[in-house]
Amino acid sequence: MRTIIIFCCLLVAVSSADAQRKFGDKPKKPNPEKEASAVTSILIKELDLTNEQANSVYDIYVEYYKNLDDMMRKNKDMDQNESATAMDKATDKLRDELTAVLTTNQMDKWEKFQENSRQFIRKGPPR
Repeated sequence: MRTIIIFCCLLVAVSSADAQRKFGDKPKKPNPEKEASAVTSILIKELDLTNEQANSVYDIYVEYYKNLDDMMRKNKDMDQNESATAMDKATDKLRDELTAVLTTNQMDKWEKFQENSRQFIRKGPPR
């Protein structure tokens, strides 16, 4: 009887460890093209972009996400302040490039969109 109980405990432990391994897979590598495509499709609706603007915005975001990916990989040893400064520079560059493509009205909408996105990330979805 004691052997059966020990065997059952071991069986539960092994199956639990196996289940954790399946759900604990490494996160997928970021895909700048996919991320840029997702953001661009949202901005097409939010900002009423023309086809030419949409193509430019997509290219700008692909470059932005590639730079973020490189920055994260190269600067793993950065402290929080250095990381925030690097992110601010990347966002400023993104803003400058978008300013050249979007109208003033579209940039205002983009700024509001960015602020709403930041608040959503910080606070989570509305309840």
